[in-house]
Amino acid sequence: MTTAHSGELEVYLRLLAGRRAGAGLLDIRFALHEGTMGRVFCSASRLRGAVEFIYGTGQRTDVYVGVLLRNRRSGGRDALERAHLLFVEIDAADAQAKLDLAPCPPSLVVASGTPGHLHAYWQLKAPASVPKLEQANQRLAAYLGGDLSSTDAARILRPPQTLNHKQWPPRTVRLLEHRPDARYVFDELTQLLPEPAAEPSPDRRRSPRREPVHRLDQQL
Repeated sequence: MTTAHSGELEVYLRLLAGRRAGAGLLDIRFALHEGTMGRVFCSASRLRGAVEFIYGTGQRTDVYVGVLLRNRRSGGRDALERAHLLFVEIDAADAQAKLDLAPCPPSLVVASGTPGHLHAYWQLKAPASVPKLEQANQRLAAYLGGDLSSTDAARILRPPQTLNHKQWPPRTVRLLEHRPDARYVFDELTQLLPEPAAEPSPDRRRSPRREPVHRLDQQL
């Protein structure tokens, strides 16, 4: 296991971009005012610009990044094709103990800046369809005591080396674990997990990730 103490944001974005970033876009959002959010899209093959923008913006306000690459300048599920990552969000004081129960070690773990809150990601050797991803995320969340409302494919999460401004004083979002060689076959990773529960209704999906997006779209 390698713990990153520098370049955490770039390590994270490279995981999201995958080995064949191609024309995929990172969906970057940031809090503005009165519940609105700004958004920029950045080519996953040009990560340096994304690193600079996210790091700079994340010192002033809350920043989130779409876990899955978008295939066009849109943040919804219809802008997603296939996924090379499974993920879970665990919001509990014993999040690490829960995560230790995972059938396979995660490829990357992020502490979101709120005490006890972790995000974990598992790289796949071959991409999965969006429906398969969401079912697997539901099963991971159910098995590990994760947030069942944070399993949708269009989810946005906090990247490392930004600040969580919902805490006072603001807390740094940190990359805790990185296993670059931890890549899994989808069926082998999910075969020991329980069957997915029914998808949560829209009113159970949490803010701020569903807040209105201010029309400040641009591309880095």
